[in-house]
Order: sequence, then structure tokens, then C-alpha cells
Amino acid sequence: MTVDSLWLRLSNLWSEEDKRKHFYCSFVILFVCYFVMDLSLALIATGFIGLLKEIWDHYLGSGFCWRDMQANALGILLGWLIIYLIQTL
Repeated sequence: MTVDSLWLRLSNLWSEEDKRKHFYCSFVILFVCYFVMDLSLALIATGFIGLLKEIWDHYLGSGFCWRDMQANALGILLGWLIIYLIQTL
């Protein structure tokens, strides 16, 4: 995968409001969880919450969406990077 194709995939993902909400919510949930538990548990809990949301959507909403899970993962990744930078400063 080239950098250009990766950038195109990320810009397509970011163009949908629902995906931005998944990104922001995962980012915020990670920080909230991080203040009450260990970072590794916060990462797992945040990923699990995102997965539960998609399972809920599968049965009671618009359906399971892997792109929502990608947006969740990107929010978690950015949150983890910021926490890592804060811890190392």
C-alpha cells in the first residue's frame, strides 16, 4: 500500500460525519478510561466498547460497519500516542 492510497483511504473515512463521531468518541473514551485504570486496560476497554457498539448496530441499528471500527481504532491510536508523549515528557 502506497502513502497516496493510504492518504486517500483516510480522507474518505474522515469525510463521513459518523466516522468522525466514532473517532472522537473512542479518543475521549480512552482518556476517561485512562484516568480510572491502567493504560493497557483502558485500551482494551475502549476497543471493547467500540465493538459492543457495532454489535448493537448489527442487531438493533444500521448494521455492523468495519469502517466504523477503523475510525474507532484511529481514535484509540491517536489517544495512545498523546498519552505516550505526555508520559515521556
